[in-house]
Amino acid sequence: MLVDAAEECCFTDPDGCLQLTLPALARAERGNQIGAVIILSSFAAWASFDQGRVSEAVSRIERAVQLCRQLADDYWLGRLLTGLGWFLANLDDHQAAVQCYEEALQHRSAADDMRGKAATINNLAMSTRWIPGRFARSAELASEAAQLFAAVGDERNEALALSNRAEILLQAARTEGHDSQAARACQLELAQQAARQAVDSADRVGWTQVTIDARRHLAATLIEVGAIGDASVVVDELGRLLPQEGLPNQWSEYLTLRARLCRMRGDLPRAIELLKEAADNCARLSRPLHEHAGVHEELVVALESAHRFEEALAALRQYYAFILGVRDRATGQRMEVLANRLDVERLTNAARELGNQAQELRLLNQELASQALTDPLTHLDNRRSFDAVLAQSLACDQPFALLMVDVDDFKLINDSFSHLVGDAVLHELASLLRQAVRGGDTVFRLGGDEFTVVLPRAGLTAAMVTKGRIQDAVASHNWAQIANGLSVSVTVGAADRMLNDTAASFLRRVDLALLSSKQRVRRGSERQRNAHPATAAR
Repeated sequence: MLVDAAEECCFTDPDGCLQLTLPALARAERGNQIGAVIILSSFAAWASFDQGRVSEAVSRIERAVQLCRQLADDYWLGRLLTGLGWFLANLDDHQAAVQCYEEALQHRSAADDMRGKAATINNLAMSTRWIPGRFARSAELASEAAQLFAAVGDERNEALALSNRAEILLQAARTEGHDSQAARACQLELAQQAARQAVDSADRVGWTQVTIDARRHLAATLIEVGAIGDASVVVDELGRLLPQEGLPNQWSEYLTLRARLCRMRGDLPRAIELLKEAADNCARLSRPLHEHAGVHEELVVALESAHRFEEALAALRQYYAFILGVRDRATGQRMEVLANRLDVERLTNAARELGNQAQELRLLNQELASQALTDPLTHLDNRRSFDAVLAQSLACDQPFALLMVDVDDFKLINDSFSHLVGDAVLHELASLLRQAVRGGDTVFRLGGDEFTVVLPRAGLTAAMVTKGRIQDAVASHNWAQIANGLSVSVTVGAADRMLNDTAASFLRRVDLALLSSKQRVRRGSERQRNAHPATAAR
């Protein structure tokens, strides 16, 4: 049958799939055969996605979802919404993807489609990890998916879910803040156990693609814990498997793993050579952003270790330029999706066209405005955003306070350790500030080493409490993990709103408070030196 042939080739031969489905889809639409339109649109969407036409794929599958809602078909709604979530995840819109997956789960459950439910949960796990603070939930979802696949006898996808869980746990160990080295070690131990379980499962079912993925996660975990010998064995296995299977997409991550081993052994020239090859491979194959990030991050570390600081800075700049390019492309694709949605809306419901168009354009403007109001280094809101929030706060008849945070002797940090280290300090400080402030407070980077915090519905007392938390967090932080011998301190000025304050008068008082704090610290240091002249002489 045509449907069976189209389903069989939609992932392996997208061109052939479209040649089969598009004429049949046109006939089904003319005959108002809604069920056939839904199924054929789904296959055409996946074929378009495999051809790299993501916005077209989104439009096709959204149209199918719209028709499927009319039929109230839980099986196909679950299947289509899972596909739509996957497409949106590939546009890095993970919040929207998670919403699709969660709705899909309701329909999968209603249709008693346990295997489909497991597949949706597996995808949900992989998108949830990109939402801040959701690593633990993401790992739980991957475990749940593996258990469901096992319950329905799908050992191949069980191995895939286990491999995904290992990847999530490893990412959590690398990126989450940990209270101690022991906590991080515990997280890495969990990741290592999960990776070994995934390797065993993938080897048992003979799915080489997942075998390679699981071994990559295992090798990376072993490297993180410093087990260089064991990691080398696993990386050598990858080196033998990849050429045999012809998987160029995996080559960059393999080269990065081998480069990390070379760096840990002190062979920096070879590590740098491998990483440059990996970066070229990523660019040639248009690999995802997180793969580029891993390669360039390791390349910068290797170049810095080799004291090739100019090259390290150039690599970092190249990476930032790449990120901006990816964001531009993603924005363009999302704009295409929005434009296609508008076209569909015109065809299906002209009466609602203007309202929907205005809403979609507002969403697009909000997204573009968000990009314009964000500092690219720290991902905090920038000075433009702060000015708008300050003006809005002053226009309301509500109390609020400001904190001005300044890094002490930041120029000395740049001069002594490099501007790369200075950037890393600012990035880390931004994270500490987010954690130290209250839930409703907003942190901004004004520029350079200056940050500010807006505290709604707060007086000077509350501001001073938050100021203390910030200074304690900075003082207790392990800055040596960025560079040996590095120490960082900040000075914080605080002020609350006064009657008839303008933006200029409020900022002037906060600046004066910051200056006064700096002078107090300086006088305290002088008194300490005078009290201990021998220490000062040394």
